[in-house]
Amino acid sequence: MARLSVSISDPFLEELRRFVPDEDRSQFLIEAVQEKLSRLKQRLALRATAGSWSNADRDDPAVEIRRLREGWEQRARPEREGG
Repeated sequence: MARLSVSISDPFLEELRRFVPDEDRSQFLIEAVQEKLSRLKQRLALRATAGSWSNADRDDPAVEIRRLREGWEQRARPEREGG
């Protein structure tokens, strides 16, 4: 594990001290950084994939859903014995 020195404003530090016990601060900050990095990665992924979905060759969603459901219903029907 590495140590990191950061500078934060006095009001922020006071709030951190007020809400987070001393023995929990490192874990609190680790979790805060993890959450922020996760959101950043999600935003970057969204930007990278922006425009990759196109509705040009797709039917109306209601039509697609109806087709899916019809297929489910056909597969769910018991086969008749003896044809």
